[in-house]
Amino acid sequence: MARRVDHSPDELKVMILDAAEDLVMAGGVSELSARKIAQKIGYAPGTIYNVYTNIDELILILNGKTLERLYDHLSMVRLDGEADIGSANENLEKLLIGYLAFIDENRSLWRLLFDHVPSSEDDLPEWYNQRVLKLLSVIDQVLLPLLSGRGAEERRDVSATLWASLHGIISLADKKKLDVVISRSSHDVCSLLITTFLNGLKDHADFTGKIQ
Repeated sequence: MARRVDHSPDELKVMILDAAEDLVMAGGVSELSARKIAQKIGYAPGTIYNVYTNIDELILILNGKTLERLYDHLSMVRLDGEADIGSANENLEKLLIGYLAFIDENRSLWRLLFDHVPSSEDDLPEWYNQRVLKLLSVIDQVLLPLLSGRGAEERRDVSATLWASLHGIISLADKKKLDVVISRSSHDVCSLLITTFLNGLKDHADFTGKIQ
């Protein structure tokens, strides 16, 4: 077993985070423990708590890494720059396909984002909130031409509402519960939601004359 002096604290942080990610990807959050991480990196379990306050902090940082990876993945989607309902629908469909592909490739890490309940009720750190906002900006970018008369906070609320609605559908499907509500694929139901959502924006009185 390696001695603690074999690696610097910064090196240990990376090693522990990478080991935690490997364990989650291989077997889900149930595989994540200080003992298993320690075995994987060749250190005593106590070393984990010398670097991270607790498992909650480790999961928070791992989730932040997943959010950044998801943002990078969606940022690679080629979007149409036209400011109309048809282009917005097409762009959101492209992002949906990208999101579903990311989930298929990283399902355990994606589940960890939403399924883990921390033992503390402390507020999320600002850096984490910023990563969430950064991710939502991908949707905001698509909706911006349709919401040009709205303030930044309201646009974020609209983007967050759409994303939360899509997530609800995908989460139901992931738990094998979507067919209790509707016998269609999560992709089909999400596509229907996107179309209905955009049509709602178009038909809303406040948007008359602003959306073609």
